Amino acid sequence: MKKIYSCFILLFAICLSTFAQSTISYGQISCFCPQTGQTLGGGSIVAITFYDGYIYHPLYGKLWAIQRNGDGSTSYMPQQFAGTPAMQLDAVLISEDRQRMEERITSTMGNMSINMINTFTSVGEDGGQAAQRWADAQAASKRGGTISRRNEDRECRSCGGTGVSKTPHSGGSRTSWVAYYNSQGNKCPYCNGYTGHYHDKCSSCSVPSY
Repeated sequence: MKKIYSCFILLFAICLSTFAQSTISYGQISCFCPQTGQTLGGGSIVAITFYDGYIYHPLYGKLWAIQRNGDGSTSYMPQQFAGTPAMQLDAVLISEDRQRMEERITSTMGNMSINMINTFTSVGEDGGQAAQRWADAQAASKRGGTISRRNEDRECRSCGGTGVSKTPHSGGSRTSWVAYYNSQGNKCPYCNGYTGHYHDKCSSCSVPSY
């Protein structure tokens, strides 16, 4: 009887492991084109949900773990075409500690194709809250208004709910603190500056885990 009970506990633990999931918000810090050498700023935030053997990306759907890379990261790929004819996803790479993510994308314009690498850093294992706040802010901006009073009450007063500090700096922070890079000449969405600079994660609501 004791042996049957032990087997049941083991089976239950395996089931929990199989269906265990976590959702991490990732903030984009740069977009790099290998062919031109040009690096642009980021700004978007996406929520990635981890399952056993695959992840779910809100834009590309279910992506399967294909291989473990030499640096410890894992490559995830779609089983079929993902994206649009003009912007196709090749793979998503996520670091072993889940603090960094890269999207490998092929952009096609006419007969010309270019590769792009979108780099993201973890805002935190927050169930996708930061990504939702960003999406709400974008939707409100398109409407020409502000986010609802209900959402404002939940917002961090330091960063306004973006999860990113409004204070720019030239570098020097630990990688896990960096939330956004603004390239020279682009208008920064967090401080409205045009210089090349970084923004850290908000120290009030998005303190990174080490």
